[in-house]
Amino acid sequence: MRQPRVSVALLLLAVAFALGCAKPLVNGGAAQAPRTNPPPFGCETLKPDKAQLLNQSFAAAHVAQRAQVLEAATAAVKASATPPGWAIVDLDETLLDNSLYFACHNEHTPATWVQWIRAAAAPVFPQALPLVQALQASGRPFAYLSGRKEPWRYATLQNLAAVGLPTQGVPLLLKPSNTPSTTTAAQYKSQQRCALQAQSGLPVTLSVGDQLSDNAGECAAPLFFHVPNLLYTLP
Repeated sequence: MRQPRVSVALLLLAVAFALGCAKPLVNGGAAQAPRTNPPPFGCETLKPDKAQLLNQSFAAAHVAQRAQVLEAATAAVKASATPPGWAIVDLDETLLDNSLYFACHNEHTPATWVQWIRAAAAPVFPQALPLVQALQASGRPFAYLSGRKEPWRYATLQNLAAVGLPTQGVPLLLKPSNTPSTTTAAQYKSQQRCALQAQSGLPVTLSVGDQLSDNAGECAAPLFFHVPNLLYTLP
């Protein structure tokens, strides 16, 4: 059987990152300041199926589709086309790009994922910054709602600040450490939205995420912008 071809550029980028040579890109091309202690990632040989997914993720058509969704969400916010209330924005694969993590690891494991998060090295998708800036300018309340765990708060805030995303005055909702392992992403995020509504007295009216589970269940937003993600699906 013919094996899918692995992008040479992707492999070089992954290896360079593992050696601490590559600098994450911000805002479509501006390199972040070099890190004095680059995280010790050990890039492995990519499995054919993972290489194929990553190549598809970087394909022009998929990149354009992601950009289109984020730009549409930005336009809706700027045009005040959404009812007043909370805007909820997911982090991973919505605002933050973790494709370098997947390029360096054949399998997603808790140990390697924590290592990646603590490195605070995920770049931002270029169209994500204008979306968050538009939310800030609109004056409407918005929050980051992530499936990341509470102990990773400091590293997550570091990453957000490093790529120019606001952290002051913006709630960062993370998964409590005592959340049962059987809780699905849809259940967890529904609980968080309902709690936010109950505490503030304002409904959730806009949501942006890469998973359908980002806006499933109770207290879902009537307007949801689904950012495409070819790398994984969360129930």
